[in-house]
Amino acid sequence: MVKHWKGKYTKQNFNRPRGLATCDYSGLLYRYEDGVKQYQYRGNTEAFTGNWVNPVYADKLNPVELAPIIRLDPIPFKHPRPDPIVYDDNLTQTNIDLTGLVNPLLTVSQLNVNTVIFSGTLAADIFVFIPNTYLEFYANNVTTGNFTLNLEVEGTPYPGLVIPLLGANQQYGPLVNNNTLQLTFINYQR
Repeated sequence: MVKHWKGKYTKQNFNRPRGLATCDYSGLLYRYEDGVKQYQYRGNTEAFTGNWVNPVYADKLNPVELAPIIRLDPIPFKHPRPDPIVYDDNLTQTNIDLTGLVNPLLTVSQLNVNTVIFSGTLAADIFVFIPNTYLEFYANNVTTGNFTLNLEVEGTPYPGLVIPLLGANQQYGPLVNNNTLQLTFINYQR
């Protein structure tokens, strides 16, 4: 039988002994009646962590754990980032009719414009090949027919880039071929 509990936090009155508990944080014994629940912020409210601790080792609530307050987005400008490729004063474009063509190869002069408009009626899925030189342009698919238009770099082992059907005033791009034999789409619709 233990007659004396020794410890800083376990002083007992031997005429009225009390229960002891183990602190969930420190592992030290303390009087059970002195134990406190450990809380922390979850979202914007205090939540019990499930730990009973000696009050000496209880953590204070940390406001860093509060849910952040997200500020509203700033009011956008009309034209915050003009595109460095397409300028409003000197837009150049070419219209390529794909009706009856089977996997055509375009020339550099056909692609030396800001926008390439693909039109016509597609009778099957079509692959339009472009030369393997550095090009940057926008594409606009206004073809009819229930088939897909794919752009592919000449001599590439990669699959073609599908150009989605867009409205008359929408463009897909810019599309870039940077001599890697793969056409990449580096922006979203504008």
